[in-house]
Amino acid sequence: MAPQLPEADDDLAVPLDSLLSSVGRVVNTRLLPGREAFSLLGALARRPCTAGDRLVRLAVEYAGILAGTSDTAPSARDRRFADPGWTENPFLRRVLQCYLATGGTVLQLVDDAELDDQTHKRLRLLVGNLVDALSPSNNVFLNPQATKVTIDTRGANLVRGAKALVSDVSRRPRVPSMVDISGFEVGTTIAATLGAVVFRTPVFELIQYAAQTDEVRETPILMVPPTINKFYVLDLAPGRSVVEHLVQQGQQVFMLSWRNPTARHAEWNLDTYVHAVLEAFDVGREATQSPTAALLGTCSSSSTSPSP
Repeated sequence: MAPQLPEADDDLAVPLDSLLSSVGRVVNTRLLPGREAFSLLGALARRPCTAGDRLVRLAVEYAGILAGTSDTAPSARDRRFADPGWTENPFLRRVLQCYLATGGTVLQLVDDAELDDQTHKRLRLLVGNLVDALSPSNNVFLNPQATKVTIDTRGANLVRGAKALVSDVSRRPRVPSMVDISGFEVGTTIAATLGAVVFRTPVFELIQYAAQTDEVRETPILMVPPTINKFYVLDLAPGRSVVEHLVQQGQQVFMLSWRNPTARHAEWNLDTYVHAVLEAFDVGREATQSPTAALLGTCSSSSTSPSP
C-alpha cells in the first residue's frame, strides 16, 4: 500500500467536489445542445416532407402497438429487456414497443437533418443518452425484475435504496454513488499484493512489490497507472490483480502512485508527469541493478510514458 502524502481531507475533496457539482448543474455543461438544437430544428423545417413522413410512420406504428400487431422488439443483445416479462406482459410489451419506436424515430430525425459531421455526432451522443435515460427499464415501477425483487423482499430493496440515497447526498460530493465503497479496504480487499514504498517525490510514490518466486527476471517492469486513477486499478482483489499475476510469474514489478494534485499544484503540466516517469524508471533500474526496464503505461498514462 502506498500512503498518500499528508493533506487535509477537505483539500483533497474540493477539486472532485467542484467537478461533480459542475457536471450536476446541467445548465452550465457543454452537453446542452445550444445552437446545435436550433440547427437540427432548422434543418428539419427545411425538410418538412421527410420529418412529416417519419412522424406519420410513428403514428402508424403506435396504432399497431395499441392493436397488438406490431412486431417491434429489442435487440437480442440488449440485456435491459432480457426479462421475459417485457414480452409476456401485454402492458409492458406495449410500453417497450412505444419506447423503441419513439427512440428510433428521434435518432432517425437527427440523421435526416444531414448536419455537418461534428454537429451530427454531438447531437447523436446527446439524443442517444437522453433516449437511454428514458428507458422504461430505468423505472422501478415498470421494470419486471425490480418488481419481482420488491415482492420477494417485501419492499426491503426500496428501503435499502432510500437509505443509500440519503447516505450519498449527506456527504460530499452529494451525488448518487456508483459503487458501494463500504467493503473496500486498501491493503486488505484491494491492493493486497505485498509491496513497499521505496521512493517518494512531491509528485508520486514508487512501490516495489515483493518477489513471490525463488528466482526473478532480471529486467523489471515499471507500471504507470492512469494519472486520473489510483495505483490499485492494476492491483485489484487477489485473483484479479495484474500485479499479483506478474510477481507470481517471477517478474520484478514497480508501480507509480500519483499524488492527488490540488490548487497549489496548478503549475504541474505534461512535462511534470513525463519527468516523473523517467525518474521512477531510473530508480527501478538502480534498485534491481538492471541495465534496462520494461514500461507499461495504461489509459492516460500511456501518453505520458516516454520511450526510455
